[in-house]
Amino acid sequence: MSTTWSEFYKLAFQEVFKNLKLVNGIAVGLNTNVDAIYHMRSERIVELIHKLDIDSVSLYKKIVKWKGIIEEPDDYVAGLCGCFEKGKASEWLIQNEDTYNFLLENLPIDRTLRMGGQAGIMANALSELGLRKVIVHSNTLPNELKKLFTRNKNLVMPVFNKNREVVFTHPRKVKTIDDRLYLHLISEIHKNDGIKIGASIEWICPKNNRFIATFDPPNAELKILDSFREGIELIATSTDAIILSGFHLLNTTELGLEKVKERIMAVLKLTKQAKISNPNILLHLELSSTKNNVILLELFKLLRKDVYWDSIGCNERELAEVLSVIGESKLAKEISREPFQKKVLDGCSKVCQKLSLKRLHLHQFGCYTVLTKDDYSIPNELVKKSLCFASLITAQKANTGKIKRDLDVDSLISSTRIDSHLTKAYKELVTILKEEPDINEDEFRTLGIAKYHGFNLISVPTILVDKPKFTVGLGDTISSTTLAAEIALKKLQSNN
Repeated sequence: MSTTWSEFYKLAFQEVFKNLKLVNGIAVGLNTNVDAIYHMRSERIVELIHKLDIDSVSLYKKIVKWKGIIEEPDDYVAGLCGCFEKGKASEWLIQNEDTYNFLLENLPIDRTLRMGGQAGIMANALSELGLRKVIVHSNTLPNELKKLFTRNKNLVMPVFNKNREVVFTHPRKVKTIDDRLYLHLISEIHKNDGIKIGASIEWICPKNNRFIATFDPPNAELKILDSFREGIELIATSTDAIILSGFHLLNTTELGLEKVKERIMAVLKLTKQAKISNPNILLHLELSSTKNNVILLELFKLLRKDVYWDSIGCNERELAEVLSVIGESKLAKEISREPFQKKVLDGCSKVCQKLSLKRLHLHQFGCYTVLTKDDYSIPNELVKKSLCFASLITAQKANTGKIKRDLDVDSLISSTRIDSHLTKAYKELVTILKEEPDINEDEFRTLGIAKYHGFNLISVPTILVDKPKFTVGLGDTISSTTLAAEIALKKLQSNN
């Protein structure tokens, strides 16, 4: 008799949790910042539209264009309304300080400051799980950001001592790094909220999501700390994985094409150095959505010429963006229009093939999926356990806004009735896989493991939270905690 999903979830959590101490360490970089989170209910959005005197026709035109950058306050409203209407999260870069200051002054005064940036969010998540060491990169450290790092002693940054030797210090104690503060403006929007503007616009938000407006010059240059660069060998030899992100923040207008290439190559050079220092280290790229094709073209042009990453993490929007610049524009458009599971899976396998990846982690609403090559060092069953563990951790964060070690697994699982109510995304995946000649539909429904186009396919229905406290950082949490769990279980297996 096969184990039910709820039983497997509980067993997976127990096994991973007690073995996380086997992980030597994980390093994360490059982007950390302070997020200012606003809950943008429909009435607040309408108030801002009226305040800026935006008529419904021009607003609709801007939403259709949805250009991906914020040059004036009207663009922010268009991006926000586009996310509201489509039910899709997005991040746009603010192009000038005047617009940034206007938004700071005119968004609601009630906001929550939280750790932001993929590296910052992942660092805190991994630290709370109790890993031996979590190394974080941050190119700015204002007091507001320092206070948002966990107090756990396992969280450190590479810095120079008085002899210019690289040592590791808790971020709260570091004094020699740029202390400028740039808030990333996160507007949370909520499922089933409705907007009505005039006689022509009426929307119901289909899904909880967010719109991010960013003005952050240090991260827009993808600056790398000298202590991180010069300490990369020490970092690599003291960790099992390095997770990097932040390419999406590059400001191509300010930097110009050649400097963008230089910034990208500087990061890729670090990955090469890390691999030389520790051939067993896992190098993971965590993507974030950008409508800036210049960045994507330059980054993935290089990635197709050489192997820099073992693994990539993304959602379906980010997957489509990658496909659009690696010669799969038709498939990218189809996924962008409607992310049917068949197209999404085909897109995942195309990316793995063209970028020579050992692993791709796709985090969708309701379904987490990993594709691996046969030479990936972690068996399918352990990847599945890792996904279940990470799904519980991420659900806890969505539910409470925090990650705690005393997670109430039984309550989280029972509240979702995961066995009798499989998520829509997972059921769609099961349905399309029954068309594959070598996949048994009933078997996959309960096991979540199969072969797909030459790759190992591991997928789990997720623990969903109906009313998440925040949606920001959930993708980063699922990606980083899955990797940590995989490494812990691999080491457990090696020790036995």
